[in-house]
Amino acid sequence: MADLLNSSQVILLDNLMYLDSGDGFIPVTDCKGMKLNDYVDQQLNLLSHQESLTLDQQRYESVLKAVKNDPSFETVVIGDAKVESFQDGGGGSAMFVNTSTKEAIISYRGTGKEEWKDNFIGGTKTDAADGVSTPYQEAALKTYREYTDDLGSEYTITVTGHSKGGNKAKYITILDDSVDRCISCDGQGFSDDFMNAYQSNIAHNQSKITNHNVDDDFVNLLLNDIGETVYYTNNRGKENITYNHYADAYFSFDETGNYTVNVTDRPKDVAQLDEFLNSFLRSMNDEERRNALELFGDIAATARHDGLDANNIMTLLLEDGNLNSASYLIAFLTRYEQEHPEFGKAIESYLNRNGLGDAVKIVQTVEGVMNHDVIKWLIDHPRLLQFGVDVLWKLIPSAYKDDLLNYLSEKLGLKLTQEQLFALIQAAINAFGYANTIEEIPDGKDIQIQSNYDWIYVNTDFLDAIAGNLKRLAQELEGFASQAKSIASDSAMDEFRFEVPFTLRFWVKRLMGSSGSMNVGALINRLSNSLSESASFATALSKAVDKTSEMFNEAENEIAGNVEF
Repeated sequence: MADLLNSSQVILLDNLMYLDSGDGFIPVTDCKGMKLNDYVDQQLNLLSHQESLTLDQQRYESVLKAVKNDPSFETVVIGDAKVESFQDGGGGSAMFVNTSTKEAIISYRGTGKEEWKDNFIGGTKTDAADGVSTPYQEAALKTYREYTDDLGSEYTITVTGHSKGGNKAKYITILDDSVDRCISCDGQGFSDDFMNAYQSNIAHNQSKITNHNVDDDFVNLLLNDIGETVYYTNNRGKENITYNHYADAYFSFDETGNYTVNVTDRPKDVAQLDEFLNSFLRSMNDEERRNALELFGDIAATARHDGLDANNIMTLLLEDGNLNSASYLIAFLTRYEQEHPEFGKAIESYLNRNGLGDAVKIVQTVEGVMNHDVIKWLIDHPRLLQFGVDVLWKLIPSAYKDDLLNYLSEKLGLKLTQEQLFALIQAAINAFGYANTIEEIPDGKDIQIQSNYDWIYVNTDFLDAIAGNLKRLAQELEGFASQAKSIASDSAMDEFRFEVPFTLRFWVKRLMGSSGSMNVGALINRLSNSLSESASFATALSKAVDKTSEMFNEAENEIAGNVEF
């Protein structure tokens, strides 16, 4: 059995999901049944007729060349593809089928036209039947089952996606045991409510999930992540924060489409930002959390379309519907920095590193206004807040007003209307009130759920336990091999079946994630492939899998036909 596609190859397929007619391409979803190489040639041919290429076309050209150069894609076809309805988010997905290796790779495109705020809706309770799933997650699970209903049991199923697509891939893996492997690229996590509701499913299936995250990405740090995580250097540069979330940010391409990827560590300030967001959300009730997440969704959508200009974000924060959430955010940020004094520098470091020095003005504005004499004067005269903007503006001493306007305009470059300035003052006053209600700062670490390894006794060192159980598996395989050898010695039998010991069937299903027909050589390869994907199995692999392979060596040569489980 040939190797499955590696993670970089799967991420290339995720990139292809973003090709659309707006950039002069034919979408994957319009090319069901086409060989992947033919599809790639078709798109490259379209580019060759362009007088000049846009930046996006240049990016995709590199991805297309990388796929074209890789012989592993020669036997891949676009088996099926779907575009979800407007009501289901408008996201696209495709099933790539490798006819040689019998692998089906189901890829979900990132945020569709109507899905961006859904990234944040998933952070609290929802209107779904289970109270924690989003409509687009449920639609993706339905699509997955449509793809796999007629898929033969001999196929290995890999589910993948970028951004919102990565979240969908993890969601499907958690809720459907038929998935063998999940590769999520910069997909956000799940709410505390989701983690509690599906604790058993997560324990059972999280070992199949690997998160492949760009180091400074701002989406993958949302909520509780599930599975192992590998971090990559952003190869698109740090000039713009949105570059961190491009699907091709993992790759450094040359002109011919050859590429490298660079695995790295997660930046400390990103980890601190992750913990702050979790802590902030856990400090609120459901309604407050929902309002705050909608505010974050609005900010993210604004940043996506207009950039993180300080005036744009400040205007959004000061809108009537967002003022309470903004006030509480100011209060919590102030209290959080009291317990985590390093956080202020961490967020400024992250913003400056990613070309968002202008957005640091928002943080400075909060700190400056909270400590300004106008706020102190109004706190001493709280009854004045009941008057309208015009009256209040006349009552505030001129020296205070002039100094505040000078601070905001000349030092920070913010241009606020009189109404916005009053809203900012109101938010600061409210923040002082909220600060008195925050009794403690919740823990901000992601919820961790222990995997449900039914076949491992983890009272001793983890790796030793795995090695011990694999040795038991080797003993079962030895008896299995003898039985196979005995049956295969009958030259009249081209194909055969026999009863596999229960413990072996149980372990094989656990270790390989699927059942079906495969010859003994394929069984060994599959075992090796599944285990080698996880670094935590490396020691046990070297101790036990090689021994298992040796035991099958002789039997494999004599077996004709397939072994069915």
